[in-house]
Amino acid sequence: MADDDSDDCEFFQQAMDELSPDAVLKIVNDGRTAIEYLDTCHDDLLPCALILDYNMPLLNGPGVLDWLCGKPRYNGIDKFIWSTAGQPEYVDGCLGKGAIKYFVKPSNDSGTLEIAREIISFCIPEPIL
Repeated sequence: MADDDSDDCEFFQQAMDELSPDAVLKIVNDGRTAIEYLDTCHDDLLPCALILDYNMPLLNGPGVLDWLCGKPRYNGIDKFIWSTAGQPEYVDGCLGKGAIKYFVKPSNDSGTLEIAREIISFCIPEPIL
């Protein structure tokens, strides 16, 4: 997760802890640090998902998506944007750059839980019965 708002990160971490306590959430506060982190990961330790804030210092979410485009090593990572802004041009732009979904940050815990649940569903497939 790359987000410069520590409160949003804390709320998301709490949601993850509640829904999937064994999941590891690595949090960085800007897009450049997210890229540096990805570059240092061994191929078998790459995250299953990236959650990027739209507006961050140094490199924003769309900038990270631009950087990831054309780098096959990162094709298997599901990419999500979340933001306080939900303008259609922001959403469309991010989806066009490879984000699977664009979430508007919720104003309550239950909304954060729902977003975390949806992201987890991409990483942990439903059990086959």
